[in-house]
Amino acid sequence: MLSIDHYTNLNLKYNPFSFLDPEKQLHATVPRFDVGVLADEIRNCESLFLEFFGKKGHGKSTHLSMLILSYLPNAEYHRLKQADRKYIKPTSNILAIDSFQLLSLKNRIELMKNQKILIYTTHLSHRSGMILRKDKTYKGFNFTTMDLELAALQKIISSKIELARLNREVSIPKVKQSYLSALYNLYKKDIRSIEAALYSEFLNPRSTCYEL
Repeated sequence: MLSIDHYTNLNLKYNPFSFLDPEKQLHATVPRFDVGVLADEIRNCESLFLEFFGKKGHGKSTHLSMLILSYLPNAEYHRLKQADRKYIKPTSNILAIDSFQLLSLKNRIELMKNQKILIYTTHLSHRSGMILRKDKTYKGFNFTTMDLELAALQKIISSKIELARLNREVSIPKVKQSYLSALYNLYKKDIRSIEAALYSEFLNPRSTCYEL
């Protein structure tokens, strides 16, 4: 059982690898492409399918949040959850949807046919839906094949621990290089699994994965 002072003893306000809301998550994100340049392309496009696709835990939602919250704040933005039974109407605005696959097939087809600029995350590419709108430009990012360098992972992990810092005058834990390298070799580009492993380690007062 955790001591009530466990995180305080580490100079942390909470477990650094707990869920963060999208706004806080932005401070711990290392983009794997130039999101600002992509935003400029979107603004200059009249009709577009843009999809971030690939396996879960590889950064799709994080990059979509950065794109919308930091560069396209006027877009209509929906974050869907597994339990949602949501219907989304086409809009004259830019439409961004996290977890596009959770919409019904009928709703997805309607949006592909009628939405001018559609940006979404999904597990499998829906590029074949372009047949519904041949006038659309297509742009896709496959996060399953996208590189994640160890140095970038180190920066993400350090940023998350920094966000949880309690006292700026006191040191905070640092994940040991050997442990982080082992996680990197085990999970490759699956950031979610890496962070889940670190969450469990930071629950353990006797963990040897980090040092002060």
